[in-house]
Amino acid sequence: MYGIGPFEINISDRRILISILKMAQVEEKDIGTISSTIDKVEKLSKEELDKEFELKGLSKGQIEIIHKYISQKGDKEVKGGDTKDLGNKVRDMGLNKGTLKEPLRDTGSLKDLTINPQDTTTPLSPLDPNISILNFLKNDPIYLLPECKEAISNLESLLRYADIYGFRKNLKINLSLARGLDYYTGLIIEASYKNSEVGSVLGGGRYDNLISGFQKGNKIPCAGFSIGISRIFSLLIPSFSKESEIQVFVSSSGGLFLEERMKILKKLRSHKIKSETFYTKRYNLNEHKENCIKKGIKYLIVVGQGEIEKGTVVIMELGKEKKLELGKEKKMEVDFDEMNKYINCRMSLHPPMSLDPPPSEREPFH
Repeated sequence: MYGIGPFEINISDRRILISILKMAQVEEKDIGTISSTIDKVEKLSKEELDKEFELKGLSKGQIEIIHKYISQKGDKEVKGGDTKDLGNKVRDMGLNKGTLKEPLRDTGSLKDLTINPQDTTTPLSPLDPNISILNFLKNDPIYLLPECKEAISNLESLLRYADIYGFRKNLKINLSLARGLDYYTGLIIEASYKNSEVGSVLGGGRYDNLISGFQKGNKIPCAGFSIGISRIFSLLIPSFSKESEIQVFVSSSGGLFLEERMKILKKLRSHKIKSETFYTKRYNLNEHKENCIKKGIKYLIVVGQGEIEKGTVVIMELGKEKKLELGKEKKMEVDFDEMNKYINCRMSLHPPMSLDPPPSEREPFH
Protein backbone atom coordinates (compact mmCIF):
# COMPACT_ATOMS: atom_id res chain seq x y z
CA MET A 1 0.00 0.00 0.00
CA TYR A 2 1.18 3.54 -0.82
CA GLY A 3 4.18 2.07 -2.58
CA ILE A 4 6.22 1.54 0.60
CA GLY A 5 6.94 -2.11 -0.19
CA PRO A 6 6.94 -5.45 1.65
CA PHE A 7 7.21 -5.56 5.43
CA GLU A 8 8.65 -8.00 7.94
CA ILE A 9 7.75 -8.60 11.58
CA ASN A 10 10.53 -10.00 13.75
CA ILE A 11 9.15 -12.07 16.61
CA SER A 12 10.59 -13.79 19.65
CA ASP A 13 9.76 -14.32 23.28
CA ARG A 14 11.35 -12.78 26.34
CA ARG A 15 11.26 -16.17 28.06
CA ILE A 16 13.48 -17.63 25.32
CA LEU A 17 15.95 -14.80 25.75
CA ILE A 18 16.07 -15.35 29.52
CA SER A 19 16.54 -19.07 28.90
CA ILE A 20 19.48 -18.35 26.57
CA LEU A 21 21.12 -16.27 29.29
CA LYS A 22 20.48 -19.04 31.81
CA MET A 23 22.19 -21.51 29.51
CA ALA A 24 25.16 -19.13 29.40
CA GLN A 25 24.99 -18.89 33.21
CA VAL A 26 24.64 -15.11 33.14
CA GLU A 27 23.91 -13.79 36.62
CA GLU A 28 20.40 -12.45 37.14
CA LYS A 29 21.70 -8.97 37.99
CA ASP A 30 23.41 -8.79 34.58
CA ILE A 31 20.46 -9.96 32.46
CA GLY A 32 19.32 -6.41 31.65
CA THR A 33 22.67 -5.10 30.48
CA ILE A 34 23.54 -8.26 28.51
CA SER A 35 20.11 -8.14 26.84
CA SER A 36 20.78 -4.57 25.72
CA THR A 37 23.98 -5.76 24.03
CA ILE A 38 22.19 -8.64 22.31
CA ASP A 39 19.69 -6.10 20.99
CA LYS A 40 22.56 -4.48 19.06
CA VAL A 41 23.33 -7.60 17.01
CA GLU A 42 22.05 -5.98 13.79
CA LYS A 43 24.08 -2.80 14.37
CA LEU A 44 27.45 -4.13 15.54
CA SER A 45 29.93 -6.55 14.03
CA LYS A 46 30.59 -9.82 15.85
CA GLU A 47 33.95 -8.46 17.04
CA GLU A 48 32.32 -5.30 18.42
CA LEU A 49 29.59 -7.36 20.06
CA ASP A 50 32.11 -9.72 21.69
CA LYS A 51 34.14 -6.79 22.97
CA GLU A 52 31.06 -5.30 24.63
CA PHE A 53 30.19 -8.68 26.16
CA GLU A 54 33.71 -8.95 27.57
CA LEU A 55 33.56 -5.42 28.98
CA LYS A 56 30.41 -6.48 30.81
CA GLY A 57 32.21 -9.41 32.40
CA LEU A 58 31.31 -12.40 30.22
CA SER A 59 33.83 -15.13 29.54
CA LYS A 60 34.57 -16.41 26.04
CA GLY A 61 32.68 -19.58 26.88
CA GLN A 62 29.57 -17.63 27.86
CA ILE A 63 29.82 -15.48 24.72
CA GLU A 64 30.09 -18.61 22.58
CA ILE A 65 26.92 -20.06 24.10
CA ILE A 66 24.99 -16.83 23.47
CA HIS A 67 26.15 -16.72 19.84
CA LYS A 68 25.09 -20.33 19.41
CA TYR A 69 21.48 -19.25 19.87
CA ILE A 70 21.24 -15.70 18.56
CA SER A 71 23.06 -16.62 15.33
CA GLN A 72 20.26 -18.97 14.27
CA LYS A 73 18.57 -17.46 11.20
CA GLY A 74 16.52 -20.39 9.99
CA ASP A 75 17.87 -19.98 6.46
CA LYS A 76 19.51 -23.39 6.47
CA GLU A 77 19.07 -26.75 8.17
CA VAL A 78 20.08 -26.29 11.78
CA LYS A 79 21.31 -28.88 14.21
CA GLY A 80 20.25 -29.02 17.80
CA GLY A 81 22.61 -28.96 20.71
CA ASP A 82 24.21 -32.04 22.26
CA THR A 83 21.40 -34.04 23.85
CA LYS A 84 23.57 -37.01 24.92
CA ASP A 85 24.63 -35.44 28.19
CA LEU A 86 21.33 -33.89 29.24
CA GLY A 87 21.62 -35.34 32.74
CA ASN A 88 24.73 -33.29 33.46
CA LYS A 89 23.14 -30.16 31.93
CA VAL A 90 20.07 -30.61 34.13
CA ARG A 91 22.19 -31.13 37.23
CA ASP A 92 24.39 -28.11 36.44
CA MET A 93 21.35 -25.90 35.94
CA GLY A 94 19.69 -27.08 39.16
CA LEU A 95 16.66 -28.51 37.35
CA ASN A 96 14.76 -31.69 38.06
CA LYS A 97 13.72 -33.92 35.19
CA GLY A 98 10.48 -34.59 36.98
CA THR A 99 9.46 -30.96 36.53
CA LEU A 100 9.00 -31.49 32.80
CA LYS A 101 5.58 -32.61 31.64
CA GLU A 102 7.15 -34.76 28.93
CA PRO A 103 10.73 -35.75 28.14
CA LEU A 104 12.70 -34.05 25.41
CA ARG A 105 12.60 -36.15 22.26
CA ASP A 106 15.79 -36.39 20.27
CA THR A 107 14.36 -36.96 16.81
CA GLY A 108 17.79 -37.43 15.26
CA SER A 109 16.51 -35.63 12.17
CA LEU A 110 14.95 -32.20 12.01
CA LYS A 111 13.04 -32.94 8.84
CA ASP A 112 10.05 -33.92 10.95
CA LEU A 113 8.66 -31.24 13.22
CA THR A 114 8.34 -32.35 16.83
CA ILE A 115 4.63 -31.94 17.57
CA ASN A 116 2.61 -33.07 20.55
CA PRO A 117 0.60 -36.13 19.37
CA GLN A 118 -2.47 -34.70 21.08
CA ASP A 119 -2.20 -31.49 19.04
CA THR A 120 -4.78 -31.74 16.25
CA THR A 121 -4.03 -28.36 14.72
CA THR A 122 -2.60 -28.03 11.23
CA PRO A 123 1.09 -29.12 11.17
CA LEU A 124 3.70 -26.52 10.30
CA SER A 125 6.07 -27.21 7.45
CA PRO A 126 9.62 -28.08 8.58
CA LEU A 127 10.86 -26.25 5.48
CA ASP A 128 9.75 -22.97 7.02
CA PRO A 129 12.85 -21.14 8.36
CA ASN A 130 10.89 -20.28 11.50
CA ILE A 131 10.17 -23.96 12.17
CA SER A 132 13.82 -24.73 11.54
CA ILE A 133 14.73 -22.41 14.43
CA LEU A 134 12.05 -23.87 16.69
CA ASN A 135 13.28 -27.40 15.89
CA PHE A 136 16.78 -26.29 16.83
CA LEU A 137 15.50 -25.15 20.23
CA LYS A 138 13.39 -28.28 20.74
CA ASN A 139 16.42 -30.49 20.16
CA ASP A 140 18.68 -28.51 22.44
CA PRO A 141 19.12 -28.69 26.26
CA ILE A 142 17.45 -25.27 26.50
CA TYR A 143 14.14 -27.07 25.85
CA LEU A 144 14.37 -28.53 29.36
CA LEU A 145 13.61 -25.10 30.79
CA PRO A 146 9.82 -24.97 31.33
CA GLU A 147 9.54 -21.27 30.48
CA CYS A 148 11.39 -21.79 27.20
CA LYS A 149 9.23 -24.77 26.30
CA GLU A 150 6.07 -22.75 26.94
CA ALA A 151 7.39 -19.88 24.82
CA ILE A 152 8.16 -22.21 21.92
CA SER A 153 4.64 -23.63 22.13
CA ASN A 154 3.23 -20.08 22.04
CA LEU A 155 5.29 -19.21 18.96
CA GLU A 156 4.08 -22.35 17.20
CA SER A 157 0.49 -21.32 17.91
CA LEU A 158 1.18 -17.80 16.64
CA LEU A 159 2.59 -19.17 13.38
CA ARG A 160 -0.51 -21.33 12.91
CA TYR A 161 -2.83 -18.39 13.53
CA ALA A 162 -0.83 -16.23 11.14
CA ASP A 163 -1.05 -19.01 8.57
CA ILE A 164 -4.84 -18.98 8.83
CA TYR A 165 -4.95 -15.21 8.28
CA GLY A 166 -2.46 -15.41 5.43
CA PHE A 167 0.46 -13.34 6.72
CA ARG A 168 2.77 -16.00 8.13
CA LYS A 169 5.28 -15.21 5.39
CA ASN A 170 5.74 -11.78 7.01
CA LEU A 171 6.80 -13.25 10.36
CA LYS A 172 10.44 -14.01 11.14
CA ILE A 173 11.65 -15.57 14.37
CA ASN A 174 14.70 -13.65 15.54
CA LEU A 175 16.35 -14.99 18.70
CA SER A 176 18.50 -11.87 19.00
CA LEU A 177 15.42 -9.67 19.43
CA ALA A 178 15.53 -8.23 22.94
CA ARG A 179 13.69 -4.88 22.73
CA GLY A 180 15.94 -3.63 25.53
CA LEU A 181 13.18 -3.33 28.13
CA ASP A 182 12.93 -5.71 31.06
CA TYR A 183 9.18 -5.35 31.63
CA TYR A 184 8.35 -7.67 28.72
CA THR A 185 7.20 -11.08 29.91
CA GLY A 186 6.36 -12.98 26.72
CA LEU A 187 6.02 -12.29 23.02
CA ILE A 188 8.10 -9.43 21.63
CA ILE A 189 7.76 -7.97 18.13
CA GLU A 190 9.55 -5.47 15.94
CA ALA A 191 8.40 -4.56 12.42
CA SER A 192 10.20 -2.91 9.54
CA TYR A 193 9.93 -2.42 5.79
CA LYS A 194 12.35 -4.61 3.85
CA ASN A 195 13.41 -2.08 1.24
CA SER A 196 14.02 0.87 3.56
CA GLU A 197 16.79 2.06 5.82
CA VAL A 198 14.71 3.90 8.40
CA GLY A 199 14.84 1.02 10.88
CA SER A 200 11.93 -0.44 12.80
CA VAL A 201 8.55 1.25 12.47
CA LEU A 202 6.73 -0.75 15.14
CA GLY A 203 7.72 -2.45 18.36
CA GLY A 204 6.06 -3.98 21.37
CA GLY A 205 5.04 -7.18 23.07
CA ARG A 206 3.45 -8.68 26.16
CA TYR A 207 3.99 -7.26 29.65
CA ASP A 208 1.77 -9.05 32.12
CA ASN A 209 3.44 -7.66 35.25
CA LEU A 210 3.35 -3.99 34.32
CA ILE A 211 0.04 -3.11 36.03
CA SER A 212 1.05 -4.83 39.26
CA GLY A 213 4.00 -2.44 39.41
CA PHE A 214 1.51 0.39 39.93
CA GLN A 215 -1.21 -1.54 41.77
CA LYS A 216 0.22 -4.21 44.06
CA GLY A 217 -1.54 -7.53 43.78
CA ASN A 218 -3.48 -6.50 40.69
CA LYS A 219 -2.05 -8.68 37.92
CA ILE A 220 -3.66 -7.91 34.56
CA PRO A 221 -2.44 -9.44 31.28
CA CYS A 222 -1.34 -6.71 28.88
CA ALA A 223 0.03 -6.42 25.38
CA GLY A 224 0.76 -3.37 23.28
CA PHE A 225 2.97 -1.72 20.73
CA SER A 226 4.12 1.69 19.57
CA ILE A 227 4.33 2.97 15.99
CA GLY A 228 7.04 5.19 14.54
CA ILE A 229 4.78 7.70 12.80
CA SER A 230 7.61 9.99 11.66
CA ARG A 231 9.51 7.07 10.12
CA ILE A 232 6.45 5.82 8.27
CA PHE A 233 5.72 9.31 6.97
CA SER A 234 9.29 9.62 5.72
CA LEU A 235 8.53 6.57 3.56
CA LEU A 236 5.11 7.84 2.49
CA ILE A 237 6.22 11.29 1.34
CA PRO A 238 7.73 10.11 -1.99
CA SER A 239 4.40 8.51 -2.93
CA PHE A 240 2.44 11.72 -2.44
CA SER A 241 1.86 14.06 -5.34
CA LYS A 242 4.41 16.83 -5.40
CA GLU A 243 1.97 19.18 -7.09
CA SER A 244 0.46 21.91 -4.97
CA GLU A 245 -3.30 22.42 -4.73
CA ILE A 246 -2.73 26.16 -5.20
CA GLN A 247 -4.16 27.38 -8.52
CA VAL A 248 -2.83 30.94 -8.53
CA PHE A 249 0.26 32.53 -7.02
CA VAL A 250 0.27 36.31 -6.64
CA SER A 251 3.68 37.87 -7.30
CA SER A 252 4.92 41.39 -7.92
CA SER A 253 7.30 43.28 -10.14
CA GLY A 254 9.14 46.50 -9.33
CA GLY A 255 8.16 46.50 -5.66
CA LEU A 256 6.58 44.49 -2.88
CA PHE A 257 3.04 45.96 -3.19
CA LEU A 258 1.95 43.83 -0.21
CA GLU A 259 -1.42 45.51 0.41
CA GLU A 260 -2.37 45.33 -3.27
CA ARG A 261 -1.43 41.64 -3.34
CA MET A 262 -3.45 41.02 -0.18
CA LYS A 263 -6.52 42.66 -1.75
CA ILE A 264 -6.20 40.48 -4.84
CA LEU A 265 -5.69 37.40 -2.65
CA LYS A 266 -8.86 38.17 -0.72
CA LYS A 267 -10.83 38.54 -3.95
CA LEU A 268 -9.43 35.31 -5.37
CA ARG A 269 -10.30 33.33 -2.26
CA SER A 270 -13.79 34.83 -2.04
CA HIS A 271 -14.32 33.44 -5.54
CA LYS A 272 -13.10 30.01 -4.36
CA ILE A 273 -9.84 30.26 -6.29
CA LYS A 274 -7.08 28.53 -4.31
CA SER A 275 -4.35 31.11 -4.12
CA GLU A 276 -1.26 32.20 -2.25
CA THR A 277 1.32 34.99 -2.19
CA PHE A 278 4.67 35.67 -0.57
CA TYR A 279 5.29 37.56 2.68
CA THR A 280 9.03 38.16 2.64
CA LYS A 281 10.74 41.53 2.08
CA ARG A 282 12.42 40.17 -1.01
CA TYR A 283 10.67 39.78 -4.35
CA ASN A 284 11.94 37.94 -7.39
CA LEU A 285 9.51 37.31 -10.21
CA ASN A 286 11.72 34.76 -11.98
CA GLU A 287 12.21 32.84 -8.76
CA HIS A 288 8.46 32.80 -8.17
CA LYS A 289 7.89 31.49 -11.69
CA GLU A 290 10.39 28.68 -11.16
CA ASN A 291 8.82 27.70 -7.84
CA CYS A 292 5.34 27.70 -9.37
CA ILE A 293 6.47 25.42 -12.19
CA LYS A 294 8.21 23.13 -9.72
CA LYS A 295 5.11 22.86 -7.52
CA GLY A 296 2.67 22.56 -10.39
CA ILE A 297 0.98 25.94 -9.83
CA LYS A 298 -0.42 26.82 -13.22
CA TYR A 299 -1.16 30.54 -12.91
CA LEU A 300 0.88 33.51 -11.79
CA ILE A 301 -0.60 36.97 -11.22
CA VAL A 302 1.88 39.83 -11.48
CA VAL A 303 1.20 43.11 -9.65
CA GLY A 304 3.26 46.12 -10.68
CA GLN A 305 3.04 49.92 -10.56
CA GLY A 306 1.63 50.09 -14.09
CA GLU A 307 -1.13 47.57 -13.27
CA ILE A 308 -2.01 49.44 -10.08
CA GLU A 309 -2.35 52.73 -11.94
CA LYS A 310 -4.50 51.16 -14.66
CA GLY A 311 -6.56 48.97 -12.32
CA THR A 312 -5.56 45.77 -14.07
CA VAL A 313 -3.72 42.57 -13.24
CA VAL A 314 -1.55 40.41 -15.48
CA ILE A 315 -2.22 36.68 -15.30
CA MET A 316 0.33 34.30 -16.76
CA GLU A 317 -0.46 30.71 -17.71
CA LEU A 318 2.85 29.05 -16.94
CA GLY A 319 4.20 26.57 -19.42
CA LYS A 320 1.96 27.82 -22.20
CA GLU A 321 3.48 31.27 -22.75
CA LYS A 322 0.03 32.88 -22.38
CA LYS A 323 -0.29 36.27 -20.74
CA LEU A 324 -3.55 38.13 -20.25
CA GLU A 325 -4.37 41.53 -18.78
CA LEU A 326 -7.64 41.59 -16.90
CA GLY A 327 -9.50 44.76 -15.87
CA LYS A 328 -10.28 48.20 -17.26
CA GLU A 329 -7.99 51.16 -17.28
CA LYS A 330 -8.37 53.85 -14.58
CA LYS A 331 -10.50 51.55 -12.37
CA MET A 332 -9.25 49.72 -9.32
CA GLU A 333 -11.54 46.74 -9.88
CA VAL A 334 -11.05 43.51 -11.81
CA ASP A 335 -13.84 41.18 -12.85
CA PHE A 336 -12.85 38.21 -10.65
CA ASP A 337 -15.88 36.23 -11.77
CA GLU A 338 -14.46 36.39 -15.26
CA MET A 339 -11.02 35.45 -13.95
CA ASN A 340 -12.55 32.48 -12.14
CA LYS A 341 -14.27 31.30 -15.33
CA TYR A 342 -11.06 31.65 -17.24
CA ILE A 343 -9.00 29.68 -14.72
CA ASN A 344 -11.58 26.94 -14.33
CA CYS A 345 -11.95 26.74 -18.09
CA ARG A 346 -8.21 26.37 -18.58
CA MET A 347 -8.09 23.69 -15.88
CA SER A 348 -10.90 21.79 -17.61
CA LEU A 349 -13.29 22.15 -14.69
CA HIS A 350 -15.98 23.81 -16.83
CA PRO A 351 -17.04 23.59 -20.48
CA PRO A 352 -14.34 25.11 -22.70
CA MET A 353 -14.43 28.71 -23.76
CA SER A 354 -13.05 29.86 -27.04
CA LEU A 355 -9.61 31.35 -26.46
CA ASP A 356 -8.16 30.85 -29.93
CA PRO A 357 -6.49 32.72 -31.28
CA PRO A 358 -4.99 33.68 -27.88
CA PRO A 359 -5.23 37.34 -26.97
CA SER A 360 -2.09 39.28 -27.64
CA GLU A 361 -0.04 40.53 -24.76
CA ARG A 362 -1.61 43.47 -22.86
CA GLU A 363 -4.89 43.05 -24.74
CA PRO A 364 -7.89 43.54 -22.43
CA PHE A 365 -9.84 40.34 -21.76
CA HIS A 366 -13.62 40.71 -22.32
